Amino acid sequence: MTDDTGDPPMIPLEQARRERRRQFPKLTHSPYFENGRPIDLQALPTIDPLRWDGEPVPERRWIVEGLVPEGQVTMLGGDGGLGKSLIAIQLLAACALGKSWLGYPVRPCKAIGIFCEDDRDELHRRFADVLRHYGASFGDLESLTLLCRAGQDNLLMEFGDQWSAGEPTPFCTRIETLARDSGAELLALDSLHDFFGGNENARPQARQFVGSLRTIAMVMRGAVLLTAHPSLSGRNSGSGEAGSTAWNNAVRSRLYLTAPRQDDGDSPDRDYRELRTKKANYGASGNVLRLRWQDGVFGREDQRIGGFVEVLELDRALMEGLRSLISNGEMISAKTKARNGFANVLRDLPSCKKYSWAVVCAAQDRLIANGKLVRVNAGPPSNATVYVRPVDMVYPGERKAAE
Repeated sequence: MTDDTGDPPMIPLEQARRERRRQFPKLTHSPYFENGRPIDLQALPTIDPLRWDGEPVPERRWIVEGLVPEGQVTMLGGDGGLGKSLIAIQLLAACALGKSWLGYPVRPCKAIGIFCEDDRDELHRRFADVLRHYGASFGDLESLTLLCRAGQDNLLMEFGDQWSAGEPTPFCTRIETLARDSGAELLALDSLHDFFGGNENARPQARQFVGSLRTIAMVMRGAVLLTAHPSLSGRNSGSGEAGSTAWNNAVRSRLYLTAPRQDDGDSPDRDYRELRTKKANYGASGNVLRLRWQDGVFGREDQRIGGFVEVLELDRALMEGLRSLISNGEMISAKTKARNGFANVLRDLPSCKKYSWAVVCAAQDRLIANGKLVRVNAGPPSNATVYVRPVDMVYPGERKAAE
């Protein structure tokens, strides 16, 4: 059974296997040959580490060092309305302008942003705020390309069923072509549920989809930033994961934007956010970036107290207030969201009212790192509570320093 060229016809894999077993019942290898050998006996491409001897070790490249690695997909998760799209917009503008992003230096490069939720006018307004923040104008964005895809079919991969291989759509091919032709090194996609039409809980589909985006990142010699909403369980647990754990496993960097709430569910500060590093294969994970929304952009909370003298005044007011509270018999929880937490209690004092909740939280971290504050356990072993205190004071019932 051959075609006009004398070669076996190209048929689906499973059909080929059945045909092979029928025609060649005793054959243990593929009946299709290449360079005189069955296809399944062709040598696999390998790496000989001996060739690395004496070669310089390649430097790891980043779009944002420690957060957005080159050649990979970075997932930015968060509930709707918290500001994921704005975070992505600020990164696009920072790369196109060669400015810092949330206090981090970025690699100046050409960038592409594809937005499926915000219309043209909304993007215009948001970028205007960001450009005002950077002291730039729209005339400075020659390195940025935007696509507004609200209300359009934006699927990048189609799946027949849970176990079938996904097929890139023509739209996916056009995006790859645009990235290649424009020379862009950053592609921001907003957001996952608009681009992915499969089952978010199906591990093979999640991995294939991320793999297709990673291919684009490698073609660009840059990075893909993908925004996503967490699943209900991911939101409740605080992990920020979306659907199957394959999403977290497939990406090499995952960030999670949250608006912290106190134990009673109230938000201590409506304009405050935390950007948490949930996964960083090539950097440090577990970091928390404290942000504040103001004038249409997010800024670093720890950079609002800028001068050395201001930091000294803040620390002195907090330490004096803390000593006074502890001397009066109060115990201050190390949990930032607790009602008797460091920031909540100290901001009730007249001397500390002018500082925002997030600024005091950042100061708590800094004072602990500098050795001026320590975490300790107090209470019965079965129900111990972690408190914070100056190094030279002691709580009643204190047992040992907390880890």
